[in-house]
Amino acid sequence: MYGYNGYVYVSDNAKYFLSWIAYIGLSFIASSLIIFPLKPSSVIALVLFCMSYVPASSLFGLANLPYRFFMYVCIFWGLLLALTRLFLIKLKPGQKKNTGFKNPRIKDSLIEAIAWAFGAYILLLSFRYNRLYINLNLENVYELRSAAALANFGGFNGYLMTWAAVVFSFAAIRYYEKKMWSRFLLICYLQLLLFSINGMRTTLFFIPIAIIGYILVTPRRLSMIPLFLTCINLGALLFFVVYKSVVLTGLLIYRVYYIPAMLGFQYFDFFSKNPPDMLAQSVFRRLGSVSRYDIPIPYLIDSAYSDGKSMANTGMFGDAFANFGPFGSILYPILFTIVFKVFDIASIGLNLRSYIVIVLVVSLAFSNVSFFTALLSNGLLMAILLLSLQNRPVASQSSSAK
Repeated sequence: MYGYNGYVYVSDNAKYFLSWIAYIGLSFIASSLIIFPLKPSSVIALVLFCMSYVPASSLFGLANLPYRFFMYVCIFWGLLLALTRLFLIKLKPGQKKNTGFKNPRIKDSLIEAIAWAFGAYILLLSFRYNRLYINLNLENVYELRSAAALANFGGFNGYLMTWAAVVFSFAAIRYYEKKMWSRFLLICYLQLLLFSINGMRTTLFFIPIAIIGYILVTPRRLSMIPLFLTCINLGALLFFVVYKSVVLTGLLIYRVYYIPAMLGFQYFDFFSKNPPDMLAQSVFRRLGSVSRYDIPIPYLIDSAYSDGKSMANTGMFGDAFANFGPFGSILYPILFTIVFKVFDIASIGLNLRSYIVIVLVVSLAFSNVSFFTALLSNGLLMAILLLSLQNRPVASQSSSAK
C-alpha cells in the first residue's frame, strides 16, 4: 500500500533503525498519559500520536526524508506529550461532578435547542439546494464538493455546516445512550443530508465511528488504541487484496495517515527555504496582518509540489513550521497543551464514553487543518460548549475510573 500510493521506498537502514528507536522512546511517554480518571487531553494526545507522529516516523524511515525534518518532528511530539503528561488535571477523590447550571433540565434544553436549530437549518438548506437528495456513493464525493463550491453557499454557511456535523455527532451519542431511537435516527438522517451537500467523508463517518467507540472504548481499554487502529488498517488491506478496491485503503490509510504526514514534510521543506508566515494568513489577518505570500499557503504548497489545483491543508507539525519555522516546534506544543486543558476543564466529571465523539472531532481537525482554523471553522469551540453543557452525575470523581 505504501508503494501503491506513489511513495518510493528508499532503503536506509540507519534511518529505519532510528525511526524505531524514536518511536519506542516516545511511546513510553505516550503510555504514561493513561492515568485514571482519564481526561480528554490524554485521549486526544494518544490518538494524534498514532495518527500524526507514527506516519511521519514511517515516512522518515521508508522514504529517506532528511534527518533535520525528523529531529524537529521528534522535538514537537516529545514536548507535546511531555507537557500533556505534566499538566494533567487531578481532582480530589471527593470532588463532585456537577458544574454549571444547577438545574440539569436547563442544560438538556440548551443542548436540544442547539441540536434542532442546526437540524432545521440543514433541512431547509438541503431542501433548497437538492430537494433532500441523499447520496451514499463514496466515490463521487469530489463531484459533490465541486457542486457545492459552484453553489457558493458563502463563508458563514460553510462554518455552519461544519459545526452542524459536530453537533449532530454529539447529539447522536446522547440519543443512543438514552435509547431515544426516533431522535437518533432523525439525527442520522440529517447527517446524511449534510454529507449529500458538502461531500465530506468525515461527515458521513463521524456518527458510525463514534458509536463504535462508545460501544468498545472504555478507560481500561485505552491502551488498546494502537491495536485497534492496526486492526482497522489490516482490515482495509484485506479488503484491497480480496476486492481489488482502493476505497478503504485510500480513505483509512492513504488519506488519514500518509497524506497529512507527507504534507507535513512538504511544509517543512518549503518553509526551510522560505520565510515563515508568522500567522499572517490566520485569524490575525482580520486584525491587519499582511502575509508576504499572495495566495493561501495550502495552494502555495500544492503549487510547489503538485499541480496547484487543490488545497494542501495540514495541521500539527506542518502548520507550526509554516508559521514559525523551527521555533514552531516549541511554541505549538504549548498552544496545543493549553487547548487540551480547556477540554479537560469543560469535561470535568464526564466519563470517556460521553466525549469520545469530541475526541474524534478534535483529532481529525488538528491533524488536517491549521490550529486556528480547527478552533474557529471546524467546530472545536462548539465542541467545548457542548461538553460544558453536558450533565454530570453526582457520584464522586473516583468512581468514573471503575
